[in-house]
Amino acid sequence: MDLNNSISYNINIVENVTKTYSQLENHTDKETLLIKKIHDGIIVFILVIIMLAMGCDITLSQIWSKLRRPVGVAISLSCQFLLLPLTAFTLMNIFHFHALFSIGMLIASSCPGGTVSNVFTYFCDGDVALSVTMTTVSTVVAIGMMPFTLWIYGHSLDTKGIIIPYKNMALTLVVITIPVCVGILIHWKLPRVARIVTKVGSFCGFAFIVILVGMQYFIFPKMLGNVLWQQCVASLILPMQGFLLGYCGAAVFRQSAPVKRTIAIEVGIQNTGAALTVSALSFPFEVQDQVLLCPLLFGLVQFFACCLASLTYRIYKKWFKVQMVEEDKNLEYLVK
Repeated sequence: MDLNNSISYNINIVENVTKTYSQLENHTDKETLLIKKIHDGIIVFILVIIMLAMGCDITLSQIWSKLRRPVGVAISLSCQFLLLPLTAFTLMNIFHFHALFSIGMLIASSCPGGTVSNVFTYFCDGDVALSVTMTTVSTVVAIGMMPFTLWIYGHSLDTKGIIIPYKNMALTLVVITIPVCVGILIHWKLPRVARIVTKVGSFCGFAFIVILVGMQYFIFPKMLGNVLWQQCVASLILPMQGFLLGYCGAAVFRQSAPVKRTIAIEVGIQNTGAALTVSALSFPFEVQDQVLLCPLLFGLVQFFACCLASLTYRIYKKWFKVQMVEEDKNLEYLVK
């Protein structure tokens, strides 16, 4: 009798613990989903500000002056939407990534440029007007090219029942393109306000990456802990290949040094915010951590690579300027 009571007591304990754990897990899931909704709202809000700021820095005369001789724009678009996705597809096949990570890689490689590329172009003494024009044109072109790229390279992937939402992706890109048009209108009607919005948007572009990494880690705590070395290598190669493709493409067509730097930066720095927004709003929550991983790694690599490149360029420029001044002084001394 005592043995039966003891067994019954132990069974009740197990049932209570299981019930409590289940309730706790459900509570945690609800909290995570709530944070995920807040996260989605924040990234859309910040991305709208960034795209609005980009529009505020654009004039139609700027765009038209560059489109009249569209060599730089054509090189950039070819590298961004043809060669870089092909590079991603090659890496997918070399490393045999699973389907969802591969989809994230294709999204990252077929994104348009963003305001961060415009800022780094300024830091590296590039052609800012060309950078802004390429960013604007690529943002519009991406509405069709991103879903098309995923259809071309992604239709053979085994997504295990997950349907690639081409329509949702295109609609998301349309929504984030609208603020660019509004920004252009603000620049035309309210130029003083446009300058303020541009500065705020530039700051948001840098803060965006930090905020997203923190929130992604909180929502998907195991996402960065399960990263494979092959995924790190691919995420490192992809933006580096973007810089190389842009620079070499510009060199083939004998563009000036500032234009070479501009196209390299534009192709190497994709709009990670757009990639993360499209991924977050288009795919089910259960698989988002796998789709978001590549755009997140890609964004971190390209950001730190450009910071290092900008710093190196600034140091080189300062040193070269000092050398030029010393040579001029020596030349003047010899003449005297």
